Amino acid sequence: MVIKKINSFEEILEKCLKESSSHYLAEYLFELANKINEFYEKTPILKDADLPRKNARLLIIKRLIQTMETGLDILGIETVEQL
Repeated sequence: MVIKKINSFEEILEKCLKESSSHYLAEYLFELANKINEFYEKTPILKDADLPRKNARLLIIKRLIQTMETGLDILGIETVEQL
């Protein structure tokens, strides 16, 4: 699930520092991007009529984006606002 993946971010960063290797972070971000895509495809968000659930899902998306941006920034990869 995406929430578990988000919550393992700090653990991955610690592993990168401990082993002096950034490939763990790159692999994590790749997997996270796939989880984001899967979540977005399978989970109704903007069309959800249940406002509390919709807001919770939007917060999850916001946290996913923040985690991706932070991870990419650590790797020195610039992000774009919109494609």
